[in-house]
Amino acid sequence: MNLLGRCLLLSAVVAALTNAGCILLYDGDGGNGGTAGNGGTGGTGGTTGGAPAGGGPAGGSGGEGGSGGANDCGIPGYDCGPSSTCEADGLCSLVSADAPEGVMGVAFVRGPALEQTAGHVVAHSSSGFGSQDRLSAWPLGFEQGDASLAGTSEVDDPGVGFIAAGGPDHVYYFGQLQNCDVDANDDSCINVCSIERAGVDCNAPRVLTGGAHVNGAVVVPADSITQDRIFFLESADAATERLQRVNRNCLETNRQDCPAEFAANYDAPDVLDPLGLDYDPSNGSLWWNTWTGDPDEDACVYRFQFQANPIECVPTAPPINKPNRLAVSGAGVFVGTLGNGTEPGPIQRISRCTVSGVHPLTEFSNVTWPADADAHFLYATVLGSADALQVLNASTGKVITTFFGEAGAEISSVDASNPFFLLFARGNRIFRWRKPPPPCPQSAPECGNGCVEEKEACDDANNDPTDGCDGCQCALPLP
Repeated sequence: MNLLGRCLLLSAVVAALTNAGCILLYDGDGGNGGTAGNGGTGGTGGTTGGAPAGGGPAGGSGGEGGSGGANDCGIPGYDCGPSSTCEADGLCSLVSADAPEGVMGVAFVRGPALEQTAGHVVAHSSSGFGSQDRLSAWPLGFEQGDASLAGTSEVDDPGVGFIAAGGPDHVYYFGQLQNCDVDANDDSCINVCSIERAGVDCNAPRVLTGGAHVNGAVVVPADSITQDRIFFLESADAATERLQRVNRNCLETNRQDCPAEFAANYDAPDVLDPLGLDYDPSNGSLWWNTWTGDPDEDACVYRFQFQANPIECVPTAPPINKPNRLAVSGAGVFVGTLGNGTEPGPIQRISRCTVSGVHPLTEFSNVTWPADADAHFLYATVLGSADALQVLNASTGKVITTFFGEAGAEISSVDASNPFFLLFARGNRIFRWRKPPPPCPQSAPECGNGCVEEKEACDDANNDPTDGCDGCQCALPLP
């Protein structure tokens, strides 16, 4: 076995996944197939999966070979996927592949079908500031060590842009120091890239508006796929930024410029910093955060509700601290923060419920950005150890497992948008990991167990009625 890492935590995760644990990262073999009988039926395959079937001996009528067992790590419904093995804690190992250079961003891009088990992984890589960036793609089911698709697209941008997933088999690259018109100034540029059998193919960058930089972008689906919009945050001038939107179908089918529509202005610009614009499908809202960099000025997390006068600086108690990045989850809104100067700080969670109109704020003190979240888990780098990634119960903060733990390349990007697989990047390598089952019991609903169950609007793992979750029902849920 090829050992890829060591664990930070040494406790085990039990089958119910309620205890902290760790993952030994290695590339192992599946179990052996059973031996065929002499003229009878072959044996059963190994239980850790992927092994060849056993074969009957020569002579007579050889038995039918055994079949390889399912790679579920002993957890029903937990299929690790291609070239992944089970670790000592009962969870899947990581599967990895190398990008051409250091990876700055990774994203899941779905295929033409709505199913989330197909599609591609796209990596944005660069050899450093001032060099051309590259976009590479792999099928979502890539195996250990697989190379990317043959075609890798180069983007003329000096290493400070970011990617966002678009429609089926499309990814967008936003170059923050690109120039895409006759004006000598930098622009709000978008590079529309399609993923094909031959690789990634990017169109020439196009101007979105007359703004300076795009600081965050997300696709908001509509009832009709042709009406999907991509919303983006944009530097407008020295005092304000603005939220804009553009038709996704136009971007992907029309090689001419597509007109952007104004959505709203907001204060406190943070130039050249994508601040995690995210979409909340539960109520159709958009969330993002911003801070001017002045310690005497209030930071703000904004919510946009698609209605008249929709911009709201969300009130929290205590006040949000120097926000830096953001991810929306069913368990709350997770906001990265800055510590001293530009050093990363802990992640703060804004409760989805309110007390007297104010959202309680709690802190996950041991983790920081890069991070992402889904309905059940928070995936975040360890504060002070940027080469380690933790998986936490998003409601309780309890650590499920930890990847890596010895000195190595820093984790640069995390994407939890696929419901089955977590994607992240470390150095010049991308990783895929099968997410564990939701950390909720299969027994009767219970208030205070950290799982939103039948007749519960929220459950924050306690019975404290003053923190926005009164008797496991939100006092004032988000609109």
